[in-house]
Amino acid sequence: MISINPTYFTILSMVILSHIKAVQFGFRVCSKSVDSEGQSSDPFTITYQWGQAVYQCGVTLTDGYSELATCDTIDITPSNCAPDYGLQISADDEPNTANNGIDDVCISSIIVNGEEIEVIPQRIGDDANDGPNSDTSAEITNYRYYDLGDDAPETLAEAPILSQAVTDAAPVCGDVPPLTWTGEQREDHYIFHGADWYGCEDNEIIAGFYHTATVHDPAVQTIEYLEGLWCVKPDISNTVTFEDCYEYDIGIPFDGAYTATCNQNGNEGYFVNAIYSSCSNGACGLGAWERLKCCKYDSNVIEVSDIDEKHDWVSCFDHANNGGTHGWCRVNNDEFVAGFERSQDTGADGIFELEYGIYRRIYLTATGGNQCQLADVTTFDWDILTEQGLDAAGIEFDQLQLNDVTKFYVDENDLSLNIEVTLPYIGNASADDMESPLFGVTYVLDFEDYDAHEDAINEPGTCQNRQDNSYDGKDFVDDFWDYSYNPVTDIGSSGYLAYPPATPAIGSWTVAMKDDAPCGKLIYTGKFTWAELRGCKNYDGTSEPYTSMISDDDWLNMTGTFYINLVSPFWYNKDYEFY
Repeated sequence: MISINPTYFTILSMVILSHIKAVQFGFRVCSKSVDSEGQSSDPFTITYQWGQAVYQCGVTLTDGYSELATCDTIDITPSNCAPDYGLQISADDEPNTANNGIDDVCISSIIVNGEEIEVIPQRIGDDANDGPNSDTSAEITNYRYYDLGDDAPETLAEAPILSQAVTDAAPVCGDVPPLTWTGEQREDHYIFHGADWYGCEDNEIIAGFYHTATVHDPAVQTIEYLEGLWCVKPDISNTVTFEDCYEYDIGIPFDGAYTATCNQNGNEGYFVNAIYSSCSNGACGLGAWERLKCCKYDSNVIEVSDIDEKHDWVSCFDHANNGGTHGWCRVNNDEFVAGFERSQDTGADGIFELEYGIYRRIYLTATGGNQCQLADVTTFDWDILTEQGLDAAGIEFDQLQLNDVTKFYVDENDLSLNIEVTLPYIGNASADDMESPLFGVTYVLDFEDYDAHEDAINEPGTCQNRQDNSYDGKDFVDDFWDYSYNPVTDIGSSGYLAYPPATPAIGSWTVAMKDDAPCGKLIYTGKFTWAELRGCKNYDGTSEPYTSMISDDDWLNMTGTFYINLVSPFWYNKDYEFY
């Protein structure tokens, strides 16, 4: 229940002024009271970097005070650069040029990751030094860079966001560093014993082998003496899955000197996940490797270098020549194995002829750090949920502590109720004993319960967390339940209506991923004044207000109930008009 009582009002001051949209960036022009000559009608370029993604767009102002100038990352293909965090505003369309006569503009706040944040009011342009807080020593006044730090700030309010010296330009786009791998050794004395596939788990690749042969003799250097695999995957925070796999037949050519690489015959960006061995009846030389299982990581997340390189294993597998040493033969942790090269001594077929690991390096794409995979997205079964509850269904609401899920506070300055709701990012759900999750899911936040037989998802209540016009021209089956694998930038956009634009007809809602973490938790933030709460009604405004008023000589109380509903269509591929 919600009870607003003047006795319990609290005051909350924030540096963050408002939530705009999680995919927008830009700036706001100063008000007339701050700079009476600080408006402009000229073009400006905005360059925004978040992590490796660099977005750039042009805006033309309309000579207004407090004017908001923004661009949307969803409309821009980003450049891929060395990680950094910052925003630069430049006069005209040449971001790093000297003064060029562009009419100056005063900047009072910047938009970063959808949040509007105050900065020191200052101008850029032809009369920059005539504005507030000017730097009269600056030789270049055409651009200004706002530094957010070298690492992603946990909260933008704590970022080192004050404007830098006016002569400081945005960092030059640097080379993206290669990714490293993380993994573990898996020792098994019986790998390559018998005709079968031997390798790593899904989404992992082979990085090396543990060999136990102690004599340089083909008879005791068979593949049966490879008794361990080192299995690895890219060392990034989110899970990256294989996009495609194929089998590469190396049987006949690998009986002799040969270089076998997964990147052949038009296949590019593939790595070795497993090896098929035909070892049987003593025929267990290196030539018993018959096929490679070659797999490619999701190309939306991972870029692969286009050159095969060699990691030298000659001395590693030849240790037996120098005293019988045995152990691990691996590639370096920024090398991902794409194949193998062997030699052939006369009459020999031992593992000492495994001379090189063929590898490529991999890189995170510009938006790869924001990309999540199907395995990362929370899903659940409606039958389990309704019969056994949230915990059994695998939906974690911060260990089911509702005080952590929903937080309320009252701002006495405008008598507003402020709400923060933290929820898991959910994809689809299953039901009716289906193996695959086919039912779309969306959250409905409102001050009235959702009626599965009377309400429609595209006809929200006046204070619900969605816009009705987001559904115009969209199909119930094909569009209403779509969610994104890149929610950091896509959540709250009309392209993914499972998490649609959150702006209601009355009051305000915003939605963003918590800590900009892909596929983790999301935060809905709401703000409703006293008058707006009284206006919370059904879609067409014909119902009684969802809140009630009680007064006496001492109190004026408003009471209501806040509901969080998880909603799916009654059937996944047809609109039965109930849920």
